[in-house]
Amino acid sequence: MNYTFSEQEKDHAYATWGANCGPNALAFALQMPLEAVRSHIPQFENRRYVSPSMMRAALASLGRPFESVSRPAIQDMFSTRVSLVRIQWGGPWIVEGKPQRWAARQTHWICCYYEDRQAEPEMVFDVNGGIRPFTSWREVIVPPLTASVPRCDGTWFPVNVWRLPYPRG
Repeated sequence: MNYTFSEQEKDHAYATWGANCGPNALAFALQMPLEAVRSHIPQFENRRYVSPSMMRAALASLGRPFESVSRPAIQDMFSTRVSLVRIQWGGPWIVEGKPQRWAARQTHWICCYYEDRQAEPEMVFDVNGGIRPFTSWREVIVPPLTASVPRCDGTWFPVNVWRLPYPRG
């Protein structure tokens, strides 16, 4: 998979309409220009976040089917060639191992994929670190992200893993 928008386009989208992790992960996963997903995410420009229901609506509006993984684990992030993944950061908002309603504020969207299961490592696209192998994302990108979340304990887990058809192109 390749970038479908430049660093300058990403920065401009953030400055002009707040495009953060949700729109970036969606555009990358669907291999579309970032601006092309803008109008498909309901209420984003007012809310400045993407909830699972907003992401579902965007995928439906774009005519893109997906399969949701029930009770996902880390290995499910790479159980198909392309997945949209919502990460839950750990902290006091996790009670008895489950996120509570207000935990949704401590989440992050990424795209996970692999090109060729035999030849390529498991890859992650993150608006904060670009394209990199999963191990690099976990070791280099995650620590500063969790450190930036007040009261985060440094842990994380996938709460949504949505398997997408491999993009055409």
